[in-house]
Amino acid sequence: MWCTAALFYAGAAYTFFYAIIGDLNATKQRDSLCWPDNEVPALQKQIIPPNINDLLLSQYIKDGHWYRAKVVKIDQTNVQDFGKTEIVPLCCLAKCTEQLMQSNPACAVRFRLANLIDNTACDETRRRKAIDTIAVIVLNQTASVEVIGRNDEEIIVRFIDGQFADIPDILLSLGVVEET
Repeated sequence: MWCTAALFYAGAAYTFFYAIIGDLNATKQRDSLCWPDNEVPALQKQIIPPNINDLLLSQYIKDGHWYRAKVVKIDQTNVQDFGKTEIVPLCCLAKCTEQLMQSNPACAVRFRLANLIDNTACDETRRRKAIDTIAVIVLNQTASVEVIGRNDEEIIVRFIDGQFADIPDILLSLGVVEET
């Protein structure tokens, strides 16, 4: 099976959160799941402190884009479309219409690169460097993947796109993963 995925977050060196936006033969793709800062009006950004379970937009500091989110703690949001929970200051929250939240359900899905496992001997500094390196490559990109398998927690994939084909080799060279 083949599908196209919008990549949003590197959760570990060899796992990512993404949204399936269609198969390669689909004629209609999903609307964008993030908005650049200039597309979120200033009035929308003037928000009072939210309550737990409020639906809103949350700005991701690393790329400056706004994503649909849900407040999970008073100072934390869970970004619905890429599966990450972060502490977010009030200035990085904006109002979100119910229609926008309901138009597409939360779609974060975790996938793992096929034939790779965590190198448990790797130190945390090297692991963080690998995650940051891979995040620069995949963040907000669209990739075609081959689905190799699945389990209850994740979908196991292999990148089809040439621009992502070197990721397993990069991870192996950084020493954060091993081949199975």
